[in-house]
Amino acid sequence: MLAVGIIRTLALRKLEARISDLDKAPEKPIERRERMTLLVMIAALAKLAKINVAKPSSAAAAIESQTALMGARIAARTIENHLGRIYVALMHLKEHRDMSINRAPLGSLPATGYVRQSQLIPAIFPFSSATLWRKVKAGTFPKPVKLGPRITAWRVEDIHAFIAHIGQ
Repeated sequence: MLAVGIIRTLALRKLEARISDLDKAPEKPIERRERMTLLVMIAALAKLAKINVAKPSSAAAAIESQTALMGARIAARTIENHLGRIYVALMHLKEHRDMSINRAPLGSLPATGYVRQSQLIPAIFPFSSATLWRKVKAGTFPKPVKLGPRITAWRVEDIHAFIAHIGQ
């Protein structure tokens, strides 16, 4: 009977070690786009709950009391700091939406010249900016040209050639 108890104890220790290893796994940092999406979602939920996020301190107090009731209290100051970022997220979303409305029709590229990343994604290529740069690094997408210290663009001719190549 003692041998059975020892085996179960060892099995439990192994299981405990595996579970604690899962807790130690590094978390993936939240990316800017995901953060913006979460902030807009918070703004929408706050609006449904009739919480005015334009007044971060009073909104933070209301949210703090709710988090405390849920057993996961978050300090009002922390909430207020995050609520202050909602305005930036909403303006970014509005700006992005306005840019996509004013963008040339899907799939249209000039015959010559240069195009910026915002003109390529998602209008021409349906993948993320991170995927674009991975493809550039891997050599499976044309390399951009630096037009200035903070300006990167692609030659339209290279993009047309790339589209022709992937269409074969």
